[in-house]
Amino acid sequence: MPEMTSLRTFRLASTTGHVIRFQAKVPTFVPDAAVPEAMAAGCVPVDEADVPFYEDLSRAKVEFNGDVRKSMLFLAVKTLTLKNDYKNFDAGGNPKVKPVSEMIGFEVNRQELLDIFRIYQQSVAENVDYPLHPAAPNILKVLEAEDKGELLELAEEFGVDKDKAKGLQGRDLRKLLLVKLSGVEVG
Repeated sequence: MPEMTSLRTFRLASTTGHVIRFQAKVPTFVPDAAVPEAMAAGCVPVDEADVPFYEDLSRAKVEFNGDVRKSMLFLAVKTLTLKNDYKNFDAGGNPKVKPVSEMIGFEVNRQELLDIFRIYQQSVAENVDYPLHPAAPNILKVLEAEDKGELLELAEEFGVDKDKAKGLQGRDLRKLLLVKLSGVEVG
Protein backbone atom coordinates (compact mmCIF):
# COMPACT_ATOMS: atom_id res chain seq x y z
CA MET A 1 0.00 0.00 0.00
CA PRO A 2 1.66 3.21 -1.13
CA GLU A 3 1.10 6.59 0.46
CA MET A 4 -0.35 9.17 -1.90
CA THR A 5 -1.07 12.88 -1.68
CA SER A 6 -3.52 15.20 -3.37
CA LEU A 7 -3.57 18.97 -3.81
CA ARG A 8 -7.26 19.04 -2.88
CA THR A 9 -9.48 17.61 -0.19
CA PHE A 10 -11.92 15.01 -1.54
CA ARG A 11 -13.39 11.55 -1.06
CA LEU A 12 -12.49 8.80 -3.53
CA ALA A 13 -14.99 5.96 -3.84
CA SER A 14 -13.21 3.42 -6.03
CA THR A 15 -14.80 0.72 -8.16
CA THR A 16 -12.88 -1.85 -6.09
CA GLY A 17 -14.97 -0.98 -3.02
CA HIS A 18 -12.43 1.23 -1.25
CA VAL A 19 -13.46 4.64 0.05
CA ILE A 20 -10.50 6.92 0.78
CA ARG A 21 -10.65 10.43 2.21
CA PHE A 22 -7.84 12.68 1.00
CA GLN A 23 -6.84 15.86 2.85
CA ALA A 24 -4.97 18.42 0.77
CA LYS A 25 -1.18 17.80 0.90
CA VAL A 26 -1.49 15.08 3.59
CA PRO A 27 -0.06 11.60 2.80
CA THR A 28 -2.81 8.96 2.81
CA PHE A 29 -2.53 5.17 2.55
CA VAL A 30 -4.09 3.78 -0.63
CA PRO A 31 -4.69 0.05 -1.27
CA ASP A 32 -2.87 -1.28 -4.34
CA ALA A 33 -6.16 -2.00 -6.12
CA ALA A 34 -7.22 1.66 -5.82
CA VAL A 35 -3.91 3.21 -6.96
CA PRO A 36 -4.89 3.58 -10.66
CA GLU A 37 -8.14 5.34 -9.73
CA ALA A 38 -6.36 7.61 -7.24
CA MET A 39 -3.82 8.55 -9.89
CA ALA A 40 -6.62 9.23 -12.37
CA ALA A 41 -8.13 11.58 -9.75
CA GLY A 42 -4.87 13.54 -9.57
CA CYS A 43 -3.15 11.91 -6.60
CA VAL A 44 0.56 11.14 -6.72
CA PRO A 45 2.68 8.65 -4.76
CA VAL A 46 4.73 10.15 -1.92
CA ASP A 47 7.65 7.79 -2.62
CA GLU A 48 8.83 7.63 -6.25
CA ALA A 49 9.50 3.89 -5.85
CA ASP A 50 5.73 3.38 -5.52
CA VAL A 51 4.98 4.81 -8.98
CA PRO A 52 3.53 1.92 -10.99
CA PHE A 53 5.44 0.94 -14.12
CA TYR A 54 3.42 0.14 -17.20
CA GLU A 55 5.32 -1.58 -19.98
CA ASP A 56 4.56 -0.14 -23.42
CA LEU A 57 4.26 -3.13 -25.74
CA SER A 58 2.52 -1.33 -28.57
CA ARG A 59 3.74 -1.79 -32.09
CA ALA A 60 6.71 0.28 -33.15
CA LYS A 61 6.37 1.82 -36.60
CA VAL A 62 9.32 1.10 -38.88
CA GLU A 63 8.99 1.50 -42.64
CA PHE A 64 10.51 -1.19 -44.83
CA ASN A 65 11.43 -0.87 -48.50
CA GLY A 66 12.43 -3.02 -51.43
CA ASP A 67 12.76 -6.79 -51.15
CA VAL A 68 12.25 -6.83 -47.37
CA ARG A 69 8.88 -5.09 -47.75
CA LYS A 70 7.76 -7.39 -50.57
CA SER A 71 8.82 -10.48 -48.63
CA MET A 72 6.93 -9.35 -45.52
CA LEU A 73 3.83 -8.65 -47.59
CA PHE A 74 4.16 -12.08 -49.21
CA LEU A 75 4.40 -13.79 -45.80
CA ALA A 76 1.42 -11.80 -44.47
CA VAL A 77 -0.69 -12.73 -47.51
CA LYS A 78 0.35 -16.36 -47.15
CA THR A 79 -0.58 -16.37 -43.44
CA LEU A 80 -3.99 -14.75 -44.09
CA THR A 81 -4.72 -17.16 -46.92
CA LEU A 82 -3.82 -20.19 -44.81
CA LYS A 83 -6.01 -18.94 -41.92
CA ASN A 84 -8.82 -18.54 -44.47
CA ASP A 85 -10.92 -16.17 -42.32
CA TYR A 86 -13.54 -14.49 -44.53
CA LYS A 87 -13.26 -11.27 -42.45
CA ASN A 88 -9.77 -10.69 -43.85
CA PHE A 89 -10.92 -10.77 -47.49
CA ASP A 90 -13.15 -8.53 -49.59
CA ALA A 91 -16.06 -9.69 -51.76
CA GLY A 92 -13.65 -10.30 -54.67
CA GLY A 93 -11.57 -12.73 -52.63
CA ASN A 94 -8.64 -10.33 -52.26
CA PRO A 95 -6.99 -9.67 -48.87
CA LYS A 96 -8.08 -6.49 -47.10
CA VAL A 97 -5.48 -3.80 -46.44
CA LYS A 98 -6.22 -3.33 -42.73
CA PRO A 99 -5.48 -6.89 -41.50
CA VAL A 100 -2.27 -7.00 -43.53
CA SER A 101 -1.13 -3.60 -42.23
CA GLU A 102 -1.88 -4.65 -38.64
CA MET A 103 0.01 -7.90 -39.08
CA ILE A 104 3.20 -6.39 -40.47
CA GLY A 105 3.20 -3.11 -38.56
CA PHE A 106 3.26 -0.59 -41.40
CA GLU A 107 0.80 0.94 -43.83
CA VAL A 108 0.23 -0.89 -47.10
CA ASN A 109 -1.45 0.53 -50.17
CA ARG A 110 -4.13 -1.46 -51.97
CA GLN A 111 -2.28 -1.82 -55.27
CA GLU A 112 0.93 -3.21 -53.79
CA LEU A 113 -1.14 -5.69 -51.78
CA LEU A 114 -3.00 -6.83 -54.89
CA ASP A 115 0.30 -7.20 -56.78
CA ILE A 116 1.78 -9.38 -54.03
CA PHE A 117 -1.46 -11.41 -53.79
CA ARG A 118 -1.24 -12.18 -57.52
CA ILE A 119 2.40 -13.25 -57.08
CA TYR A 120 1.33 -15.48 -54.16
CA GLN A 121 -1.47 -17.07 -56.21
CA GLN A 122 0.90 -17.65 -59.12
CA SER A 123 3.56 -19.24 -56.89
CA VAL A 124 0.95 -21.59 -55.39
CA ALA A 125 -0.49 -22.49 -58.82
CA GLU A 126 2.96 -23.21 -60.27
CA ASN A 127 4.26 -24.80 -57.02
CA VAL A 128 7.25 -22.43 -57.00
CA ASP A 129 8.85 -20.90 -53.89
CA TYR A 130 8.88 -17.12 -53.72
CA PRO A 131 12.42 -15.82 -53.10
CA LEU A 132 12.09 -14.26 -49.63
CA HIS A 133 14.49 -11.72 -48.22
CA PRO A 134 16.54 -13.50 -45.51
CA ALA A 135 15.43 -11.05 -42.77
CA ALA A 136 11.67 -11.22 -43.47
CA PRO A 137 10.80 -14.26 -41.30
CA ASN A 138 12.82 -12.80 -38.39
CA ILE A 139 11.06 -9.45 -38.74
CA LEU A 140 7.71 -11.20 -38.49
CA LYS A 141 8.91 -12.99 -35.34
CA VAL A 142 9.68 -9.59 -33.79
CA LEU A 143 6.30 -8.18 -34.82
CA GLU A 144 4.45 -11.20 -33.41
CA ALA A 145 6.29 -11.16 -30.05
CA GLU A 146 3.73 -10.56 -27.32
CA ASP A 147 5.84 -9.60 -24.31
CA LYS A 148 9.24 -8.28 -23.33
CA GLY A 149 10.48 -11.79 -22.48
CA GLU A 150 9.98 -12.92 -26.07
CA LEU A 151 11.64 -9.74 -27.34
CA LEU A 152 14.65 -10.34 -25.05
CA GLU A 153 15.01 -13.89 -26.42
CA LEU A 154 14.91 -12.54 -29.97
CA ALA A 155 17.43 -9.82 -29.08
CA GLU A 156 19.83 -12.48 -27.83
CA GLU A 157 19.21 -14.56 -30.97
CA PHE A 158 19.94 -11.58 -33.21
CA GLY A 159 23.10 -10.48 -31.36
CA VAL A 160 21.88 -7.40 -29.48
CA ASP A 161 23.87 -6.52 -26.34
CA LYS A 162 22.07 -8.16 -23.39
CA ASP A 163 22.49 -5.19 -20.99
CA LYS A 164 21.29 -2.71 -23.61
CA ALA A 165 18.23 -4.85 -24.39
CA LYS A 166 17.24 -5.27 -20.72
CA GLY A 167 17.34 -1.52 -20.15
CA LEU A 168 14.78 -0.79 -22.87
CA GLN A 169 11.00 -0.79 -22.65
CA GLY A 170 9.18 -3.28 -24.87
CA ARG A 171 8.28 -0.76 -27.57
CA ASP A 172 11.86 0.57 -27.79
CA LEU A 173 13.34 -2.94 -27.86
CA ARG A 174 10.92 -3.93 -30.65
CA LYS A 175 11.93 -0.85 -32.64
CA LEU A 176 15.65 -1.54 -32.10
CA LEU A 177 15.21 -5.10 -33.39
CA LEU A 178 13.15 -3.99 -36.38
CA VAL A 179 15.69 -1.35 -37.36
CA LYS A 180 18.53 -3.87 -36.98
CA LEU A 181 16.75 -6.41 -39.18
CA SER A 182 15.70 -3.83 -41.77
CA GLY A 183 19.34 -3.29 -42.68
CA VAL A 184 19.18 0.46 -41.98
CA GLU A 185 22.31 1.67 -40.23
CA VAL A 186 21.72 3.82 -37.18
CA GLY A 187 24.37 6.38 -36.24
